[in-house]
Amino acid sequence: FDLIIFSYCLTMVNPGWEALVRAAHRRLLLQGLIAVVDFHDSPIPIFERHMSGHHVRMEGHLLPLLTEKFREENCRIRNAYGGIWRWFEYLGRK
Repeated sequence: FDLIIFSYCLTMVNPGWEALVRAAHRRLLLQGLIAVVDFHDSPIPIFERHMSGHHVRMEGHLLPLLTEKFREENCRIRNAYGGIWRWFEYLGRK
């Protein structure tokens, strides 16, 4: 593939998100792009627990593997709803 996109899904694949990132790395062509937009974390433990009850893991766990597997082109972490939680956008190249 030239491009693989994950939009608000990796934080909901538990267990197994690591396998998806590794599979994307294997399947991307040389110089192919991966684009990810997803939840990142929350400074409010009760909100994090609430989201885990809806199968969303918000522990800032995705970016370390993405930056290990791909060469970062762009990465931004942004606040949502006044800082209740944060989300990120990541663009990387194989």
